Amino acid sequence: MTHSTLTPDPVLRRSADRALVTVTVPAPSESTDAGDRFDVELSNARRHVVELLDGTPDVDAESAADRLVDALRAHGHAGAMTLVGVAGVDDVAVFATAETLPAGAAAGPLPALGELIAAQQTWIPHALVMVDRIGADVELVTAGHEEIDLTVDGESQHITKSNPGGWSQRRFQQRAEEQWEENLRLVADRLTQETRDRHLQLIALTGDETAVAMLRDLLPDDLQDLVVDLETGGRADDGSADHVQEEADAAVRRAASYHRASRQRAVTDAVGRGDGVTGRHDVLRALFEGRVETLVVHLRAAADAHAYIGDEPTQIVADSARLHELDLPATRVPLADGAMAAAAATGAEVVVVQDALTDYPDGLAASLRGHDALG
Repeated sequence: MTHSTLTPDPVLRRSADRALVTVTVPAPSESTDAGDRFDVELSNARRHVVELLDGTPDVDAESAADRLVDALRAHGHAGAMTLVGVAGVDDVAVFATAETLPAGAAAGPLPALGELIAAQQTWIPHALVMVDRIGADVELVTAGHEEIDLTVDGESQHITKSNPGGWSQRRFQQRAEEQWEENLRLVADRLTQETRDRHLQLIALTGDETAVAMLRDLLPDDLQDLVVDLETGGRADDGSADHVQEEADAAVRRAASYHRASRQRAVTDAVGRGDGVTGRHDVLRALFEGRVETLVVHLRAAADAHAYIGDEPTQIVADSARLHELDLPATRVPLADGAMAAAAATGAEVVVVQDALTDYPDGLAASLRGHDALG
């Protein structure tokens, strides 16, 4: 499969912003008392935020906690398993994930989004296409977790087969097939546009077998590797919708796992060639210099380590003395948060994992832009 970035852009971009506190809140939505349970989780989150921010200079802990909880409540808990809220000095951002993350709160100058990014990277932006010979119903899930439903239909004239006799049978069949192709070309054109514009990484096809085969053939060559044919389902409301969604979700997770593993291997290979670096000192140095192409963060291995940042997240070092030499302030931050923030600010790709394929010193590895190893 062709590669594009694994990281949902809104989450990674936010990691480079200054923050006061980050909270992770379970978002129950299935049970009959889901609303009451969500209120309890919000109450707990508010209490933790006040405790964390109490005594912070120039910060009204109660007001910051209220802003954060209000934003989480306004977002709501339907359709998600976990909400993550980040409160800055002047704003609040809320992210939702279908993954279950442990509740918690962390104060710090950078958002604590490693767990969320790791969870988000278990899926990729994709399209689920339920097709027949008239057109298709398309469900898009973008990198920002936006869900978009589209319907693309052509003409139904001459679609239904009949049993004309004699010389007219061949002509009738030819007209029907021409109409099918015209309809499916409309679908292929729209799907191609959406895939490229929204940087989708998987196209799951299901429905009428003939229509699926025709649609696949009509897609351009550069999208062929993104296509996966599902075994069941279609446009008809036949009770198979849940099965189709489960099969599509499984395909998305397999593709995401493939992408994560391939990016980790690429970074490991780059390190082996001398085109990459590992460990806190060398990776942070490369981030400071804006030379990281792809950053791999192993959360567990990096959990107890730290870094220092200056006025900007790109000003990141392993030793605060380096920042003092440059006449910059030095603020201590968790290593994973700092590395991800610097990568986001310099346009590097980020792969966040709970279990790495290779043990990296301090949980960090990076390939370098232009295959330019550090001297």
